[in-house]
Amino acid sequence: MTMLDRMRRHKNWLKWSLILVCLAFVVFYIPDFLRGTGADAASGDTSRADRGAGDHGRRSSGGSIRRSCRRIVPPTAAR
Repeated sequence: MTMLDRMRRHKNWLKWSLILVCLAFVVFYIPDFLRGTGADAASGDTSRADRGAGDHGRRSSGGSIRRSCRRIVPPTAAR
């Protein structure tokens, strides 16, 4: 039996499991967007959006990460 045959046999089961996964995303991620934590980067609030990753207790801002990347790979000129 191939994988496609197995999927055809269990089409109803696959449909409900996909619905369950979609509902889980809705339940767990929509509240974050309603609280505003997901929209901070798009709103221009750089105080929260510019916070970068930390490395062994040191915090790195988005600007310092961009500068480090540009030193390694300089931006190309517009054509």
